[in-house]
Amino acid sequence: MRCAYHPNTETGLTCGRCDTPICPRCLIQTEVGIRCPKCSQAPQRSHLLLGAVLVLGVVGLLASLVMVPRLLGLKPDIPSSDLPTTSALPTAAGMPTSPPLAPAPSYDVLITSTCTIGRHSTTCTGSVKNLLHHNLQHVEVVVALLSDDGKPQTSTAAPIDYDPLLPDQESPWTLYAPFNPALTKYSVSFRASGQPLRAQKQTP
Repeated sequence: MRCAYHPNTETGLTCGRCDTPICPRCLIQTEVGIRCPKCSQAPQRSHLLLGAVLVLGVVGLLASLVMVPRLLGLKPDIPSSDLPTTSALPTAAGMPTSPPLAPAPSYDVLITSTCTIGRHSTTCTGSVKNLLHHNLQHVEVVVALLSDDGKPQTSTAAPIDYDPLLPDQESPWTLYAPFNPALTKYSVSFRASGQPLRAQKQTP
């Protein structure tokens, strides 16, 4: 089975709503399961409609308790001051809501990296994990070769294996940098859609 959005990718995953074949690069994790990009945009309004129906029902019941005795020329057995007022009614704002989001982490990604200097190139490999609560699009790894005093002399960028990188998802990466015998030091950084990411290196 091939991904509907990436035809060259084999996959065993399908959208939990429309059964469309999807792969880890395009699936969207929602509170009700994985969805394809199209179904992840469908609004979830059932709880709001239920709250509105409850509010209108209670308002109609209170109105009938007040107006029917007046139309019949009768006085209600309970003082009007003891009747619930609309200010005490449940509103949509008072309905249960989702728990607040956790505070933003101090870092955007957690990384591992190692570079091996060969005869013709420098091979760097590692992994990067998304620590944020939203997807990271177009993530790239950037390896800069440094002089002995730590100043960048040249850099090479390459995309990581997964795009987008979902929250709490980890992706491997590989980058081949040009070989320069005069530059034996290097630094590794990451960026998403051209913007730098705050990276924390994972300790063994």
